[in-house]
Amino acid sequence: MSSQVIRTIRGFFLRVASLTLVVSSVLCAACAQPGVKGVFVDSGSGASTKEFSMEVCANDAERGRGLMFRKSLDDLNGMIFIFPEEREHTFWMKNTYIPLDMLFLSKDLTIVGILENTAPLTETPRSVGKPSTYVVELAGGVTKKFGIKVGDRLRIDGSLPAARE
Repeated sequence: MSSQVIRTIRGFFLRVASLTLVVSSVLCAACAQPGVKGVFVDSGSGASTKEFSMEVCANDAERGRGLMFRKSLDDLNGMIFIFPEEREHTFWMKNTYIPLDMLFLSKDLTIVGILENTAPLTETPRSVGKPSTYVVELAGGVTKKFGIKVGDRLRIDGSLPAARE
């Protein structure tokens, strides 16, 4: 083979490798951040649930992807979405294969509304009609199983990152 052909082939493979790195970086940017642990505390009795491990979604790309394409979710795992401002937030279940419970929380981490067992694979907008700063997604039926209700508060072990655009 001539040196020109070898340089051409080498250049091609270098461009493919560079493109692969760029695509990987973009896809990784949409992945949730390392998680946090938290419990829900009953507003009346002060009793708390078992500890949940939650992936953190604090920017637009992470919030946009959420739990899409997941085939299962353990009862003690979930995802917390952090928004830059407290307002009414709307979610849909496009490309989400499992039913979810969605817990909408105020800026002080108090549950202001819950959507239980939301149907998967729909583009129907869902909201609780109240302002929230955080939304926690858990496996469908978990709020009922653990007695989590409106007015309960999420207590985080450590701190949550700030929301980013």
